[in-house]
Amino acid sequence: MLFPQPVKCDIGKGKIKVPSTITVGGAAQKSVEMVFKRKALMGDSDSFIRCSYDSSVKGGFEGYAMDINPKGFISIRSSSDTGITHALRTVSQLLKSFPKELPILKIEDWPAFPERGVMLDISRDRVPTMNTLFQLVDKIAELKGNHLELYIEHTFAYKGHETVWRDASPITSEEMIMLDRYCSERGVSLCANQNVLGHFERWLKHPQYAALGEMDRGHFYSMYWYIEPNTLCATDMKARKFVKELLAELMPLCSGDYVNIGCDEPWDLGKGRSKAEVEKRGRNAVYGEHVADVAEFVVKNGKRPSFWVDPDFGNKRSEIPPLPPELIGNVWGYDGNTDFKNRLKSLGEAGLDAWVYPGANGWNSFTSRTNNRRKNLELAATEGSANSAKGFVITEWGDCGHNQQWPVSLFGMMDGVAVAWSGKSYTDPEAEANHVFNEPALGKWLYKLGEADDCVVTGNSNCTFDVFRKPFLNPSFPGKLEDWEKCCANFKALLKNIPAKDPLIARECRFAAELALWNAERAFLNKKTGASTPHDILHKLTLRLLDLMAEHKDLWMERSRPGGLSDSCNQTYMQRIRMQYD
Repeated sequence: MLFPQPVKCDIGKGKIKVPSTITVGGAAQKSVEMVFKRKALMGDSDSFIRCSYDSSVKGGFEGYAMDINPKGFISIRSSSDTGITHALRTVSQLLKSFPKELPILKIEDWPAFPERGVMLDISRDRVPTMNTLFQLVDKIAELKGNHLELYIEHTFAYKGHETVWRDASPITSEEMIMLDRYCSERGVSLCANQNVLGHFERWLKHPQYAALGEMDRGHFYSMYWYIEPNTLCATDMKARKFVKELLAELMPLCSGDYVNIGCDEPWDLGKGRSKAEVEKRGRNAVYGEHVADVAEFVVKNGKRPSFWVDPDFGNKRSEIPPLPPELIGNVWGYDGNTDFKNRLKSLGEAGLDAWVYPGANGWNSFTSRTNNRRKNLELAATEGSANSAKGFVITEWGDCGHNQQWPVSLFGMMDGVAVAWSGKSYTDPEAEANHVFNEPALGKWLYKLGEADDCVVTGNSNCTFDVFRKPFLNPSFPGKLEDWEKCCANFKALLKNIPAKDPLIARECRFAAELALWNAERAFLNKKTGASTPHDILHKLTLRLLDLMAEHKDLWMERSRPGGLSDSCNQTYMQRIRMQYD
């Protein structure tokens, strides 16, 4: 019925009739228009919805109390316009479920975390259209979220740096201003996000930026993982000056109070130009000096900085170098067994505020990872609340070509926004799909889609995505023959009935299941016949993949910009097409 669920909801006996014209009295006109659009009118003290200000209501300025009473009207109390807006959003959801008669009930509600929202990766190939971003903002606001970040490495049109973003279809300054205004009108803060240390490979591959890097050549980060130069030199003052110039251009366009400076996974740090300093002073000290310098620059510009606290950093108080007190630690992790607690505790001991950043779990996937996401959200909420985290931001990344379809991503992100409000994980896929897609039955379908290949367990990806990146004769295909047979059956069952009336959503969901099925069938052949599989069968699979890639391209253009599409295809589809027999 309601998503997110309120803190307290007592349902009484009886119902009241919903009038043909909804009137609202005592609320700000902005709140009424924001929630009901043109479906409600401003009224007086005798309105159907009667709002009043009351400082005694629990939950601070965002808390509210609501009473649908037998007298035939709805009363709302809150200490602020923000709280009244949240209450009106709850009424709007109730009217959607009960358009003619509302149940008698009383609600007391307030958020578990002050800052609640989404961080969407727009740098791993897929840059959404403005309409897609507007839709995301609307859904965040409707579920009582108040925060949005767009993760940027190279996909903002920085002046004078066209070489880097020319083919990426970046967000322009004008578009960022437009998005910020759209967010502000709906009670959502757009906060700047620019990585300023690691994940800089899209810049460092160009000669004019290569000298700012830690290394001048690629290297093996582990025995099996070769990476190109990706980290700025943390001891190079020119590199720091450069990232500050980027932030100086981006920060004024986003009116939110916070700036995420990234600094996660600096894989090259200490292996090249800063090696001597790291050996002399320690990796954390060199890293911390770079973070602190950039953070202080953000503070001087009137914003509050935050940075990613990696799983191998900050698990003990002694690991955290001196950092500005204004800096916020973003404790991230995307598995059901992520250790949020130790990093949250260490940051608190260091006198730093912390937020939790769990994952929507759509990346490295076609179908998402339902069970892993639910466990991850529950853990982040529980340990975040226990350690006084001030924010809860759900992340959706785009690793390896950003292959997940929008309904898969949006469903996972809104799952997280709801948990950020309620502070607890609960399962009500029908309510979520009703309020996110206007398609109640789609919720259970998406849940099952994200569970369909759980019979084969892999790491930070679904098994159907994991095998997509492996040559056919690779001996490391996970799972057993019977596991893949079950996967195939699961996807075939889902494809028989996709409960979506919206043609685009139905098409996206069908494509996600079909692509996952293609990989499951390929893995089944790997286990069943392996090297003896006839080439004509493998060729038929490849021809089918050509059709799937064409659909991938068509669907991409429905919600995303063209930049990055070619790279997405090259990372996945084209590898399998070019090497169909190996």
